[in-house]
Amino acid sequence: MVGKMKKISFLFVFLYFITLSFVVACSETGELPVAPVPEIPSITIPSTEDTRPVFASDGGEDTLAFIATTAWSVAIKTADLAGDWLTVSPLTGNKGDNELIITLAPNPSAEDREGEVIIQCGEVADTVIVRQNFNYLATLSKDGDVRTWQEHTKGWGINLVMMGDGFVEMDMGRGGKYEVMMQKAMDSYFSVEPMHSLREYFDVYSVTVVSASDSIGGGTALGTTFTGGTSIKGDNEKCKQYATKVPLLGNSVRNTPMIVVMNSPRYAGTTYMHSLGYSIAFCPYVDNDDERFAQIIHHEAVGHGFGYLGDEYDDVYDGEILPNVVAEIKEVADRYGWYSNIDFTSDITKVKWNYFIFDKRYVNERLGVWEGAYGYRSGVWRPTNISIMLYNVGGFNAPCREAIYRRVMKLAGESYSRDKFLEYDAVNRKSALKRMNAGSVDRNHFIPLASPVIID
Repeated sequence: MVGKMKKISFLFVFLYFITLSFVVACSETGELPVAPVPEIPSITIPSTEDTRPVFASDGGEDTLAFIATTAWSVAIKTADLAGDWLTVSPLTGNKGDNELIITLAPNPSAEDREGEVIIQCGEVADTVIVRQNFNYLATLSKDGDVRTWQEHTKGWGINLVMMGDGFVEMDMGRGGKYEVMMQKAMDSYFSVEPMHSLREYFDVYSVTVVSASDSIGGGTALGTTFTGGTSIKGDNEKCKQYATKVPLLGNSVRNTPMIVVMNSPRYAGTTYMHSLGYSIAFCPYVDNDDERFAQIIHHEAVGHGFGYLGDEYDDVYDGEILPNVVAEIKEVADRYGWYSNIDFTSDITKVKWNYFIFDKRYVNERLGVWEGAYGYRSGVWRPTNISIMLYNVGGFNAPCREAIYRRVMKLAGESYSRDKFLEYDAVNRKSALKRMNAGSVDRNHFIPLASPVIID
Protein backbone atom coordinates (compact mmCIF):
# COMPACT_ATOMS: atom_id res chain seq x y z
CA MET A 1 0.00 0.00 0.00
CA VAL A 2 2.84 2.32 0.91
CA GLY A 3 4.55 1.60 -2.40
CA LYS A 4 1.41 2.38 -4.32
CA MET A 5 1.03 5.72 -2.54
CA LYS A 6 4.62 6.63 -3.42
CA LYS A 7 3.91 6.00 -7.10
CA ILE A 8 0.82 8.26 -7.05
CA SER A 9 2.75 10.99 -5.25
CA PHE A 10 5.50 10.78 -7.83
CA LEU A 11 2.95 11.10 -10.66
CA PHE A 12 1.42 14.21 -9.12
CA VAL A 13 4.84 15.76 -8.71
CA PHE A 14 5.65 15.00 -12.33
CA LEU A 15 2.43 16.55 -13.63
CA TYR A 16 2.99 19.58 -11.42
CA PHE A 17 6.40 20.30 -12.94
CA ILE A 18 5.07 19.77 -16.48
CA THR A 19 2.22 22.21 -15.89
CA LEU A 20 4.58 24.69 -14.27
CA SER A 21 6.96 24.63 -17.21
CA PHE A 22 4.04 25.16 -19.65
CA VAL A 23 2.80 28.17 -17.66
CA VAL A 24 6.31 29.61 -17.49
CA ALA A 25 6.75 29.21 -21.23
CA CYS A 26 3.43 30.93 -21.98
CA SER A 27 4.26 33.74 -19.60
CA GLU A 28 7.54 34.36 -21.41
CA THR A 29 6.04 34.51 -24.99
CA GLY A 30 2.57 35.73 -24.18
CA GLU A 31 1.05 33.27 -26.70
CA LEU A 32 -0.43 29.84 -26.55
CA PRO A 33 1.13 27.34 -28.96
CA VAL A 34 -0.96 26.81 -32.12
CA ALA A 35 -1.14 23.54 -33.97
CA PRO A 36 -0.32 23.85 -37.73
CA VAL A 37 -3.48 24.31 -39.94
CA PRO A 38 -3.62 22.17 -43.09
CA GLU A 39 -3.89 24.04 -46.46
CA ILE A 40 -7.42 24.19 -47.93
CA PRO A 41 -7.27 23.02 -51.57
CA SER A 42 -8.03 25.84 -54.02
CA ILE A 43 -7.28 26.91 -57.59
CA THR A 44 -7.05 30.54 -58.64
CA ILE A 45 -6.91 31.47 -62.32
CA PRO A 46 -6.12 35.18 -62.79
CA SER A 47 -8.74 37.21 -64.69
CA THR A 48 -6.12 37.99 -67.33
CA GLU A 49 -6.07 34.34 -68.41
CA ASP A 50 -8.33 33.00 -71.17
CA THR A 51 -10.32 30.07 -69.81
CA ARG A 52 -12.13 29.51 -73.13
CA PRO A 53 -9.36 29.68 -75.74
CA VAL A 54 -10.22 29.19 -79.41
CA PHE A 55 -7.57 27.75 -81.71
CA ALA A 56 -7.31 27.97 -85.49
CA SER A 57 -7.68 24.79 -87.50
CA ASP A 58 -3.92 24.54 -88.01
CA GLY A 59 -3.40 24.06 -84.26
CA GLY A 60 -0.83 25.67 -82.00
CA GLU A 61 -0.19 26.16 -78.31
CA ASP A 62 -1.17 28.49 -75.51
CA THR A 63 -0.30 28.85 -71.83
CA LEU A 64 -2.49 29.05 -68.76
CA ALA A 65 -1.23 30.41 -65.44
CA PHE A 66 -2.87 29.49 -62.15
CA ILE A 67 -2.19 29.26 -58.41
CA ALA A 68 -2.78 26.07 -56.40
CA THR A 69 -2.67 25.72 -52.64
CA THR A 70 -1.86 21.99 -52.71
CA ALA A 71 -0.59 19.42 -55.14
CA TRP A 72 -2.67 19.22 -58.32
CA SER A 73 -3.22 17.09 -61.43
CA VAL A 74 -4.77 17.55 -64.87
CA ALA A 75 -7.29 15.42 -66.75
CA ILE A 76 -8.33 15.87 -70.40
CA LYS A 77 -11.84 15.18 -71.66
CA THR A 78 -12.83 15.18 -75.34
CA ALA A 79 -15.82 13.92 -77.32
CA ASP A 80 -13.72 11.47 -79.32
CA LEU A 81 -12.19 8.56 -77.46
CA ALA A 82 -8.70 9.11 -78.86
CA GLY A 83 -8.50 12.77 -77.91
CA ASP A 84 -4.84 12.88 -78.87
CA TRP A 85 -5.36 16.19 -80.67
CA LEU A 86 -5.36 17.96 -77.28
CA THR A 87 -2.36 17.62 -74.95
CA VAL A 88 -1.30 19.41 -71.77
CA SER A 89 2.05 19.69 -70.01
CA PRO A 90 2.78 19.13 -67.17
CA LEU A 91 0.04 16.81 -65.95
CA THR A 92 0.89 17.18 -62.23
CA GLY A 93 2.47 19.76 -59.97
CA ASN A 94 2.83 21.21 -56.49
CA LYS A 95 1.32 24.16 -54.71
CA GLY A 96 2.25 27.68 -55.71
CA ASP A 97 2.40 29.49 -59.04
CA ASN A 98 2.05 27.15 -62.01
CA GLU A 99 1.75 27.26 -65.78
CA LEU A 100 0.18 24.78 -68.20
CA ILE A 101 1.13 24.50 -71.85
CA ILE A 102 -1.95 23.56 -73.92
CA THR A 103 -1.12 22.17 -77.36
CA LEU A 104 -3.53 21.38 -80.22
CA ALA A 105 -2.78 19.36 -83.34
CA PRO A 106 -4.16 20.52 -86.74
CA ASN A 107 -7.86 19.82 -87.27
CA PRO A 108 -8.38 17.97 -90.58
CA SER A 109 -12.16 17.79 -90.29
CA ALA A 110 -15.03 19.95 -91.49
CA GLU A 111 -16.36 20.34 -87.94
CA ASP A 112 -15.35 22.38 -84.92
CA ARG A 113 -14.13 20.34 -81.96
CA GLU A 114 -14.04 20.93 -78.23
CA GLY A 115 -12.24 19.56 -75.20
CA GLU A 116 -11.98 20.16 -71.47
CA VAL A 117 -8.82 20.64 -69.43
CA ILE A 118 -9.77 19.82 -65.82
CA ILE A 119 -7.39 20.98 -63.07
CA GLN A 120 -7.94 18.98 -59.87
CA CYS A 121 -6.67 20.23 -56.52
CA GLY A 122 -7.88 17.99 -53.73
CA GLU A 123 -11.64 17.97 -53.98
CA VAL A 124 -11.64 21.28 -55.89
CA ALA A 125 -11.64 21.37 -59.71
CA ASP A 126 -11.61 24.10 -62.35
CA THR A 127 -12.31 23.52 -66.04
CA VAL A 128 -10.89 25.23 -69.11
CA ILE A 129 -12.95 24.82 -72.31
CA VAL A 130 -10.73 24.50 -75.39
CA ARG A 131 -12.24 24.95 -78.86
CA GLN A 132 -10.73 24.48 -82.29
CA ASN A 133 -12.19 25.74 -85.54
CA PHE A 134 -13.04 23.49 -88.48
CA ASN A 135 -10.70 23.06 -91.44
CA TYR A 136 -11.91 25.47 -94.14
CA LEU A 137 -10.46 23.36 -96.95
CA ALA A 138 -12.53 20.39 -95.81
CA THR A 139 -15.72 22.42 -96.33
CA LEU A 140 -15.14 23.53 -99.93
CA SER A 141 -18.23 22.83 -102.00
CA LYS A 142 -17.83 21.50 -105.53
CA ASP A 143 -19.05 22.96 -108.77
CA GLY A 144 -22.70 22.08 -109.18
CA ASP A 145 -23.37 21.37 -105.50
CA VAL A 146 -26.83 22.45 -104.38
CA ARG A 147 -27.69 23.93 -101.00
CA THR A 148 -31.23 24.33 -99.66
CA TRP A 149 -31.55 27.59 -97.73
CA GLN A 150 -35.21 27.38 -96.84
CA GLU A 151 -38.29 25.29 -97.60
CA HIS A 152 -41.80 26.64 -98.06
CA THR A 153 -44.39 26.27 -95.33
CA LYS A 154 -47.30 27.68 -97.33
CA GLY A 155 -48.72 26.87 -100.75
CA TRP A 156 -47.09 24.68 -103.37
CA GLY A 157 -43.63 26.16 -103.05
CA ILE A 158 -42.08 28.73 -105.39
CA ASN A 159 -38.50 28.05 -106.43
CA LEU A 160 -35.86 30.77 -106.13
CA VAL A 161 -32.40 29.76 -107.35
CA MET A 162 -29.25 31.77 -106.57
CA MET A 163 -25.78 31.38 -108.05
CA GLY A 164 -22.67 33.50 -108.46
CA ASP A 165 -20.15 34.38 -111.13
CA GLY A 166 -16.50 35.30 -110.67
CA PHE A 167 -16.04 33.25 -107.50
CA VAL A 168 -13.06 30.87 -107.35
CA GLU A 169 -12.59 27.56 -105.53
CA MET A 170 -11.24 29.14 -102.34
CA ASP A 171 -14.41 31.23 -102.02
CA MET A 172 -16.54 28.10 -101.65
CA GLY A 173 -15.92 27.04 -98.03
CA ARG A 174 -18.18 27.38 -95.01
CA GLY A 175 -18.38 31.03 -94.10
CA GLY A 176 -16.48 31.88 -97.29
CA LYS A 177 -17.23 34.64 -99.75
CA TYR A 178 -19.67 32.62 -101.85
CA GLU A 179 -21.79 31.52 -98.90
CA VAL A 180 -21.80 35.04 -97.50
CA MET A 181 -22.99 36.52 -100.80
CA MET A 182 -25.73 33.92 -101.22
CA GLN A 183 -26.93 34.78 -97.72
CA LYS A 184 -26.91 38.49 -98.54
CA ALA A 185 -28.83 37.90 -101.77
CA MET A 186 -31.54 35.89 -100.02
CA ASP A 187 -31.82 38.34 -97.14
CA SER A 188 -32.10 41.24 -99.58
CA TYR A 189 -34.75 39.49 -101.66
CA PHE A 190 -37.02 39.09 -98.65
CA SER A 191 -36.24 42.40 -96.96
CA VAL A 192 -38.84 44.36 -98.92
CA GLU A 193 -42.64 44.12 -99.02
CA PRO A 194 -44.51 42.20 -100.21
CA MET A 195 -41.74 39.57 -100.33
CA HIS A 196 -41.01 40.01 -96.63
CA SER A 197 -44.54 38.93 -95.70
CA LEU A 198 -44.71 36.22 -98.37
CA ARG A 199 -41.40 34.52 -97.66
CA GLU A 200 -43.04 31.32 -96.39
CA TYR A 201 -44.23 30.51 -99.91
CA PHE A 202 -40.68 30.11 -101.24
CA ASP A 203 -38.12 27.33 -101.56
CA VAL A 204 -34.67 28.90 -101.81
CA TYR A 205 -31.61 27.18 -103.25
CA SER A 206 -28.07 28.08 -104.22
CA VAL A 207 -25.90 26.28 -106.74
CA THR A 208 -22.12 26.36 -106.49
CA VAL A 209 -20.55 27.82 -109.63
CA VAL A 210 -16.74 27.74 -109.60
CA SER A 211 -14.92 30.13 -111.93
CA ALA A 212 -11.29 29.89 -112.96
CA SER A 213 -10.99 33.66 -112.55
CA ASP A 214 -12.48 36.17 -110.14
CA SER A 215 -12.38 38.90 -112.77
CA ILE A 216 -15.72 39.65 -114.42
CA GLY A 217 -15.22 39.65 -118.16
CA GLY A 218 -12.19 37.41 -117.78
CA GLY A 219 -13.68 34.08 -118.78
CA THR A 220 -15.80 33.37 -115.72
CA ALA A 221 -18.04 30.30 -115.52
CA LEU A 222 -21.25 32.12 -116.45
CA GLY A 223 -19.59 34.48 -118.90
CA THR A 224 -20.89 37.69 -117.36
CA THR A 225 -19.59 40.94 -118.82
CA PHE A 226 -20.38 44.64 -118.54
CA THR A 227 -21.49 45.80 -121.96
CA GLY A 228 -21.53 49.54 -121.42
CA GLY A 229 -23.32 51.83 -119.02
CA THR A 230 -25.20 49.71 -116.50
CA SER A 231 -25.91 46.86 -118.91
CA ILE A 232 -24.84 43.27 -118.26
CA LYS A 233 -24.99 40.11 -120.29
CA GLY A 234 -24.14 36.53 -119.43
CA ASP A 235 -24.49 32.99 -120.68
CA ASN A 236 -28.19 32.48 -120.04
CA GLU A 237 -28.11 28.83 -121.12
CA LYS A 238 -25.39 28.04 -118.59
CA CYS A 239 -27.38 29.80 -115.90
CA LYS A 240 -30.36 27.60 -116.72
CA GLN A 241 -28.17 24.47 -116.75
CA TYR A 242 -26.86 25.23 -113.27
CA ALA A 243 -30.36 26.00 -112.00
CA THR A 244 -31.64 22.61 -113.15
CA LYS A 245 -29.13 20.94 -110.86
CA VAL A 246 -31.73 21.60 -108.17
CA PRO A 247 -33.43 18.17 -108.10
CA LEU A 248 -36.99 19.49 -107.76
CA LEU A 249 -36.66 21.52 -110.95
CA GLY A 250 -36.00 18.50 -113.13
CA ASN A 251 -35.05 19.81 -116.55
CA SER A 252 -37.28 22.87 -116.50
CA VAL A 253 -36.79 26.37 -115.10
CA ARG A 254 -40.37 27.39 -115.86
CA ASN A 255 -41.64 29.96 -113.34
CA THR A 256 -38.24 30.02 -111.64
CA PRO A 257 -36.60 33.36 -110.84
CA MET A 258 -32.81 33.15 -110.83
CA ILE A 259 -30.33 35.55 -109.26
CA VAL A 260 -26.72 35.70 -110.47
CA VAL A 261 -24.56 37.51 -107.91
CA MET A 262 -21.54 38.98 -109.67
CA ASN A 263 -18.25 39.31 -107.82
CA SER A 264 -17.84 42.97 -108.69
CA PRO A 265 -18.54 46.31 -106.96
CA ARG A 266 -19.60 48.02 -110.19
CA TYR A 267 -22.97 49.77 -110.31
CA ALA A 268 -25.00 47.89 -112.88
CA GLY A 269 -27.86 45.43 -113.21
CA THR A 270 -29.83 43.72 -115.94
CA THR A 271 -32.67 41.21 -115.87
CA TYR A 272 -33.60 38.80 -118.65
CA MET A 273 -37.31 37.89 -118.61
CA HIS A 274 -38.98 34.98 -120.40
CA SER A 275 -42.64 34.43 -121.21
CA LEU A 276 -42.44 31.00 -119.55
CA GLY A 277 -42.10 32.76 -116.23
CA TYR A 278 -38.40 32.34 -115.57
CA SER A 279 -35.95 35.19 -115.27
CA ILE A 280 -32.24 35.77 -114.76
CA ALA A 281 -31.25 38.84 -112.75
CA PHE A 282 -27.56 39.79 -112.95
CA CYS A 283 -26.72 41.71 -109.77
CA PRO A 284 -23.21 42.91 -108.80
CA TYR A 285 -22.33 43.57 -105.17
CA VAL A 286 -22.48 47.30 -105.81
CA ASP A 287 -19.85 49.37 -103.99
CA ASN A 288 -19.29 46.36 -101.70
CA ASP A 289 -22.21 47.80 -99.75
CA ASP A 290 -25.13 45.76 -98.39
CA GLU A 291 -27.71 48.52 -98.81
CA ARG A 292 -26.71 49.29 -102.38
CA PHE A 293 -26.70 45.59 -103.20
CA ALA A 294 -30.18 45.20 -101.71
CA GLN A 295 -31.44 48.04 -103.92
CA ILE A 296 -30.22 46.21 -107.01
CA ILE A 297 -31.81 42.95 -105.84
CA HIS A 298 -35.11 44.73 -105.18
CA HIS A 299 -35.23 46.47 -108.55
CA GLU A 300 -33.86 43.69 -110.73
CA ALA A 301 -34.64 40.35 -109.08
CA VAL A 302 -37.91 41.22 -107.34
CA GLY A 303 -39.30 44.01 -109.54
CA HIS A 304 -38.35 42.79 -112.99
CA GLY A 305 -37.49 39.17 -112.27
CA PHE A 306 -40.56 38.23 -110.28
CA GLY A 307 -43.15 41.00 -110.63
CA TYR A 308 -42.45 41.55 -114.33
CA LEU A 309 -42.71 45.26 -113.72
CA GLY A 310 -41.63 47.98 -116.09
CA ASP A 311 -39.01 50.62 -115.37
CA GLU A 312 -40.43 53.91 -114.14
CA TYR A 313 -37.38 55.88 -115.28
CA ASP A 314 -38.24 59.01 -117.24
CA ASP A 315 -34.89 60.26 -118.46
CA VAL A 316 -33.17 57.51 -120.43
CA TYR A 317 -34.47 58.65 -123.81
CA ASP A 318 -35.40 62.11 -125.00
CA GLY A 319 -38.91 62.99 -125.99
CA GLU A 320 -42.09 60.99 -126.30
CA ILE A 321 -42.29 57.22 -126.27
CA LEU A 322 -42.30 55.80 -129.79
CA PRO A 323 -45.51 54.26 -131.20
CA ASN A 324 -43.82 50.93 -131.96
CA VAL A 325 -42.57 50.71 -128.37
CA VAL A 326 -46.08 51.39 -127.09
CA ALA A 327 -47.43 48.62 -129.31
CA GLU A 328 -44.80 46.15 -128.06
CA ILE A 329 -45.49 46.94 -124.41
CA LYS A 330 -49.26 46.65 -124.86
CA GLU A 331 -48.91 43.31 -126.62
CA VAL A 332 -46.72 41.86 -123.86
CA ALA A 333 -48.94 43.32 -121.15
CA ASP A 334 -52.09 41.89 -122.71
CA ARG A 335 -50.57 38.48 -123.41
CA TYR A 336 -48.63 37.86 -120.18
CA GLY A 337 -50.02 40.35 -117.68
CA TRP A 338 -46.71 42.21 -117.37
CA TYR A 339 -46.04 45.92 -116.73
CA SER A 340 -48.80 46.53 -114.18
CA ASN A 341 -47.10 49.78 -113.17
CA ILE A 342 -47.05 51.65 -116.49
CA ASP A 343 -49.87 52.85 -118.74
CA PHE A 344 -50.51 55.13 -121.69
CA THR A 345 -53.29 57.34 -120.39
CA SER A 346 -53.33 60.26 -118.00
CA ASP A 347 -57.02 59.80 -117.25
CA ILE A 348 -57.21 58.87 -113.57
CA THR A 349 -60.53 57.13 -114.15
CA LYS A 350 -59.09 54.83 -116.81
CA VAL A 351 -55.47 54.23 -115.79
CA LYS A 352 -54.70 50.65 -114.67
CA TRP A 353 -54.37 51.57 -110.99
CA ASN A 354 -57.36 53.95 -110.78
CA TYR A 355 -58.94 52.01 -107.89
CA PHE A 356 -55.94 52.84 -105.72
CA ILE A 357 -56.16 56.54 -106.56
CA PHE A 358 -59.76 56.74 -105.38
CA ASP A 359 -59.21 54.65 -102.27
CA LYS A 360 -58.80 57.05 -99.34
CA ARG A 361 -56.74 54.46 -97.52
CA TYR A 362 -53.94 55.10 -100.02
CA VAL A 363 -53.89 58.88 -99.80
CA ASN A 364 -50.51 58.91 -98.05
CA GLU A 365 -48.91 57.03 -100.93
CA ARG A 366 -49.50 59.99 -103.27
CA LEU A 367 -50.75 57.80 -106.08
CA GLY A 368 -51.68 59.45 -109.34
CA VAL A 369 -50.59 59.58 -112.95
CA TRP A 370 -47.03 60.84 -113.16
CA GLU A 371 -45.77 61.36 -116.69
CA GLY A 372 -42.60 59.59 -117.69
CA ALA A 373 -41.77 55.88 -117.54
CA TYR A 374 -40.07 53.06 -119.43
CA GLY A 375 -37.21 55.50 -119.95
CA TYR A 376 -39.29 58.11 -121.81
CA ARG A 377 -40.27 61.57 -120.65
CA SER A 378 -43.74 61.72 -122.15
CA GLY A 379 -46.54 59.63 -123.59
CA VAL A 380 -46.31 57.05 -120.78
CA TRP A 381 -47.32 57.29 -117.10
CA ARG A 382 -46.33 55.76 -113.73
CA PRO A 383 -48.18 55.57 -110.37
CA THR A 384 -45.85 57.52 -108.02
CA ASN A 385 -42.97 59.93 -108.08
CA ILE A 386 -40.71 57.74 -105.98
CA SER A 387 -40.44 53.95 -105.90
CA ILE A 388 -38.03 51.08 -106.28
CA MET A 389 -38.77 50.90 -110.00
CA LEU A 390 -37.85 54.58 -110.36
CA TYR A 391 -34.99 55.37 -107.97
CA ASN A 392 -34.31 51.93 -106.43
CA VAL A 393 -35.61 53.24 -103.06
CA GLY A 394 -38.91 54.10 -101.42
CA GLY A 395 -40.41 50.63 -101.52
CA PHE A 396 -42.70 49.22 -104.18
CA ASN A 397 -45.78 51.35 -104.83
CA ALA A 398 -49.25 49.82 -104.50
CA PRO A 399 -49.67 48.66 -108.14
CA CYS A 400 -46.22 47.01 -107.97
CA ARG A 401 -46.99 45.32 -104.66
CA GLU A 402 -50.26 44.04 -106.04
CA ALA A 403 -48.57 42.57 -109.12
CA ILE A 404 -46.00 40.75 -106.98
CA TYR A 405 -48.63 39.56 -104.51
CA ARG A 406 -50.90 38.32 -107.31
CA ARG A 407 -48.11 36.29 -108.89
CA VAL A 408 -47.12 34.72 -105.56
CA MET A 409 -50.71 33.60 -105.02
CA LYS A 410 -50.89 32.19 -108.55
CA LEU A 411 -47.65 30.19 -108.31
CA ALA A 412 -48.48 29.06 -104.78
CA GLY A 413 -51.80 27.62 -105.91
CA GLU A 414 -53.88 30.01 -103.83
CA SER A 415 -56.74 32.15 -105.02
CA TYR A 416 -56.27 35.88 -105.54
CA SER A 417 -58.77 38.62 -104.88
CA ARG A 418 -58.36 42.35 -104.48
CA ASP A 419 -60.01 42.20 -101.08
CA LYS A 420 -57.45 39.64 -100.00
CA PHE A 421 -54.64 41.88 -101.23
CA LEU A 422 -56.08 44.95 -99.51
CA GLU A 423 -56.27 43.02 -96.26
CA TYR A 424 -52.59 42.06 -96.55
CA ASP A 425 -51.57 45.55 -97.70
CA ALA A 426 -52.66 47.25 -94.48
CA VAL A 427 -49.08 46.90 -93.24
CA ASN A 428 -47.85 49.01 -96.17
CA ARG A 429 -50.53 51.68 -95.92
CA LYS A 430 -49.41 52.36 -92.36
CA SER A 431 -45.83 52.99 -93.46
CA ALA A 432 -46.59 54.86 -96.70
CA LEU A 433 -45.36 58.30 -95.60
CA LYS A 434 -42.17 56.85 -94.20
CA ARG A 435 -41.46 55.01 -97.46
CA MET A 436 -42.22 58.04 -99.59
CA ASN A 437 -39.66 60.04 -97.62
CA ALA A 438 -37.12 57.22 -97.38
CA GLY A 439 -33.73 57.56 -98.92
CA SER A 440 -32.28 60.75 -100.32
CA VAL A 441 -32.11 60.72 -104.11
CA ASP A 442 -29.91 63.03 -106.11
CA ARG A 443 -32.20 63.11 -109.12
CA ASN A 444 -29.78 65.14 -111.18
CA HIS A 445 -27.06 62.52 -110.89
CA PHE A 446 -29.07 59.32 -110.53
CA ILE A 447 -28.06 56.68 -113.08
CA PRO A 448 -30.84 54.33 -114.23
CA LEU A 449 -30.17 50.62 -114.48
CA ALA A 450 -30.32 48.95 -117.88
CA SER A 451 -33.71 48.07 -119.32
CA PRO A 452 -34.80 44.46 -118.88
CA VAL A 453 -34.37 42.17 -121.85
CA ILE A 454 -37.16 39.90 -123.08
CA ILE A 455 -35.78 36.52 -124.14
CA ASP A 456 -37.42 33.74 -126.14
